[in-house]
Amino acid sequence: MAKNLVGFGGEVDELIRHYNHLQFILSLAIDEAESHNRVYLGADGKPHVNYQMSDKTIQSFVDSIKASTKIFFKAGAKRVHAPSMNKFFIYPEEESQMDKLITKNQFKLGKMSIAAAHLMGGCRMGTDLKTSVTNSWGKVHGKENLYVADASLFPKALEINPYLTIMALADRVSEGIKRDLGETA
Repeated sequence: MAKNLVGFGGEVDELIRHYNHLQFILSLAIDEAESHNRVYLGADGKPHVNYQMSDKTIQSFVDSIKASTKIFFKAGAKRVHAPSMNKFFIYPEEESQMDKLITKNQFKLGKMSIAAAHLMGGCRMGTDLKTSVTNSWGKVHGKENLYVADASLFPKALEINPYLTIMALADRVSEGIKRDLGETA
């Protein structure tokens, strides 16, 4: 909860006092790969991340906050703390005003917690060296003994939990490695 709760003062204190009655909804937004979002090595030799959310991704978060708020009220919540709102709590009698209370203009980093999960894409499989990083067995084009065996092989986010697909891809890559090493079993 501490990771996801933002704010300070009396309203946060009030929320935490009722910790045993709190419920959260996790919203996953699928952001598109965009050329300006990159991980690169800085002059210090350390990786740096340059990432900016698109308007479409921000709107998907705002829409999910509204949908989550409606779910909570239908389940009997007496109030909801919804990020991207111009006040700390929204009450059931204000549900009809949600489009005015929860807006894209109120979506501010630092006012809400955002974390990454199920990262996918970046090292696409394929035969065309211009549009892919690895061959269909996860071997990096033009590199000896360098393979990718994780969700970065995906062309983009699957929009579902990727674990079984990742395991299947890792198994396939391991078969390719064995084949490249001349092993049959």
